[in-house]
Amino acid sequence: MRSAVFLSVAALFGLFARGDDLVLAERGRPATYVIAAETNKGENIAYAAQELQHWIGQLVGTRLAIVPETTRGGESHKAIRLCAVQDADLGDDGFALKAEPNGDVRVMGGRRGLLYGVYELLERFGGIMWLAPDFTHLPKVDRLAVPADLMDRQKPAFPARHHDTFNCWGRPEYAARCRLNESTAHMRFGSWFPPHDRVLGKCHTFHKLVPPETYYATHPEYYSLVKGKRLKVQPQLCLTNPDVFRIALSNVLARIAANKSDPQEWRRLTKYYGVSQDDWNNYCECPNCAAIDTREESHAGCVIWFLNKLAAEVEKTHPDVMLSTLAYMYSRKPPKYLRPRHNVAICLCTIECDFSKPMTVNRYQENIDFKANVLKWREMAKDLFLWDYAANWRATPTPYPNLSAMAENIRFYRDAGAQHLFEEGISSPSASFTDLKGWVGAKLMWNPDQPHEPLVTRFCQAYYGKAAPQVLAFIRLMEAQPIDETKTPITYAVPVDKMPFTAEFYEKGTELWRQAEIAVAGEDPKIVEHVAWGKFGLDYTRAALFAQTGTWRPVIASRQAAAKLDRKQFLEMRDLARACRARLNAHPEAMVSSRLNDARLKGYIHALAQSELPSLEGPLAAVLQDWALSYSDHPRSTTIFRVDDKEATDGRALSVTKDGGDWKITCHLAQTVAFDVGTTYRVRARLKVKRESGAKPKVGLLALGIFDRTTRKDVVRAPVFAEKATGEYAWYDLGSFAHEGHELILHIDPRDAVFSVDCVEFAEEK
Repeated sequence: MRSAVFLSVAALFGLFARGDDLVLAERGRPATYVIAAETNKGENIAYAAQELQHWIGQLVGTRLAIVPETTRGGESHKAIRLCAVQDADLGDDGFALKAEPNGDVRVMGGRRGLLYGVYELLERFGGIMWLAPDFTHLPKVDRLAVPADLMDRQKPAFPARHHDTFNCWGRPEYAARCRLNESTAHMRFGSWFPPHDRVLGKCHTFHKLVPPETYYATHPEYYSLVKGKRLKVQPQLCLTNPDVFRIALSNVLARIAANKSDPQEWRRLTKYYGVSQDDWNNYCECPNCAAIDTREESHAGCVIWFLNKLAAEVEKTHPDVMLSTLAYMYSRKPPKYLRPRHNVAICLCTIECDFSKPMTVNRYQENIDFKANVLKWREMAKDLFLWDYAANWRATPTPYPNLSAMAENIRFYRDAGAQHLFEEGISSPSASFTDLKGWVGAKLMWNPDQPHEPLVTRFCQAYYGKAAPQVLAFIRLMEAQPIDETKTPITYAVPVDKMPFTAEFYEKGTELWRQAEIAVAGEDPKIVEHVAWGKFGLDYTRAALFAQTGTWRPVIASRQAAAKLDRKQFLEMRDLARACRARLNAHPEAMVSSRLNDARLKGYIHALAQSELPSLEGPLAAVLQDWALSYSDHPRSTTIFRVDDKEATDGRALSVTKDGGDWKITCHLAQTVAFDVGTTYRVRARLKVKRESGAKPKVGLLALGIFDRTTRKDVVRAPVFAEKATGEYAWYDLGSFAHEGHELILHIDPRDAVFSVDCVEFAEEK
């Protein structure tokens, strides 16, 4: 449901009409304008007319009729004329606004530009701000008017613009209102920028083009040779193998044919087909591949050599198609001699970079190298993509001081000749200032030359209402943190304990959000919720720091740690954790990290929220729940899941299906369990292990152990034999060990089993 917020801020946006302005609609007066559009000539034209009609009605309460463009609606009516045009300068996304001498107003634009022109008229002269899919700012005005001498032409700095923050991902209506054109496939939005194939996508496609599950068993030579072995798990392709080329070409041509014959028009518009390395290293070291890379002084050598061969073949039958590939991790450095063909697009990714300072002045070596790589690729590539990062994937809610850098970097990418810009945010309502960064980022992708500070101010005044002064003060405080990017770089994935925030920041920030909550008490529930998410980010960070790095541990099997625990601090942090837990429980879609770490890091908060002060009476017995366990999740696991389980002690369990032993489940105990050096502990695990029919009793279905990283040996280890697998939860004893202060890793090694993990217990043994 759309929430409209009415505030008396018309003067702020310059919305008062002058005497010689053209008044398009006025509250309480009959309509004197109509919307003239040839709605039968395209869904995009009809939708633009409907949007204009709807939002004028929302703004001033007047409904303008939609009539054919060739009529004026009678002599008493002037017209807002929506004209779809083919203009080489405006292209598909540009638009023009023009007031005619007879009082008509023309909105002219290309396939998508016509709709963008409508939104420009509503934003600039109506003050409407689409700040989130469920939150639209409507200023309190009585009329919508434009200057009688209105004349404006606009086109975007980047032909392709995409931002996948929480509100832009999968929400095409909102993305269109932000003038983002890679999330709006439907024809009513004018379709999206000539799209990527929906199967191959933009990136990481080697495994789709030549699937290891199809070919590895009979042709391991199709996959990368690394340290003398052809990889089955996480391989790249052997790009000089002629059969690999043949199979990849066949599959690319099949995707092209499928799109060109698709009944949906937007699929027939598909132009880009991703042919790119998978999301890991392991480039091929075979003699043929290595020779090309050595000559080119870059592992991009083989990639461009392979893409050029494919592109030459594709062009013979499909001269309108582009192949796109990544310059990413090992392939980011441009080749020395090879140049990508005119039908090969290059996508660079900033995944290694720091985002606390703009690219142009950043002293972090990865940024220096990336800047040089961008400028070099610009010289050789006709079509350049930039894949930028706008959020912290390791600590989603944690304040992330990248607003100024994001704005300056967008200008740098434009000046460097990038035609496509993707700002990768996080699809979660908990992400730090996710709506703000999505809205400001979209504005800057359209026009990077505008200063970002006024945009931030406008957004906060509308989005946070009476709390705007406190929120703006917090943003200034966050952006002013003293960060040395050469020592503590702010990358796309920074744990909470690596964020270089001062104690003063946490103290002042907490007080600012407390004041913000007071300022909006009793106000619009949506604005109250916006402030609550902002406060959650700082509360979560403080609680997570205590839970993950302090003297407290979720599992306390240490008398010394229990005795040293600061009771007052513990209770304060537990209250924060309980507030965070309540918000996370109310919003199960919210993340606190990437999917690999999300459950584990939420587990710290839940464990702190439900913990009590440890008792020192009697033997200590502490339980490690399944949330603390990590497992290989790259590519995404199809065999291990966290599930609700009423038979588990905490109602949740880690469920493992039969997988042949490819996965290893682990927990770094130093981060989770407090032990006493010199104390002996007995370890047991509560598991539910299924014995398949025909399994021999002495067959080991899985093994559990604790690995000492100093001695490189297990201090305890126990297999689970088929004869002990009852299919019901049972305790399995691993044995006892004396803790020597070394770093320990709990590990569960599946072999050929179906099982569930409930918890692991560490009991002090006298």
